[in-house]
Amino acid sequence: MANSNLKNILVKSFGSGILSRDSINFAIWCPSCNDSRKNKKKLVVRLDTGVFHCWVCGLKGKNISFLL
Repeated sequence: MANSNLKNILVKSFGSGILSRDSINFAIWCPSCNDSRKNKKKLVVRLDTGVFHCWVCGLKGKNISFLL
């Protein structure tokens, strides 16, 4: 899956996110933390592999379909 396609899917599912300078990592709101502050972007998804990790609750995985 191309980086831009995965990014578009994440934006449609979780709202806006923050793209890293190297355009590899994309930070979004974590559905597992369920923090009411949607501006906290702590779930980081690597766009080239689909691996994800939340820096708050520790949620992690190798397949983004788990989150969707």
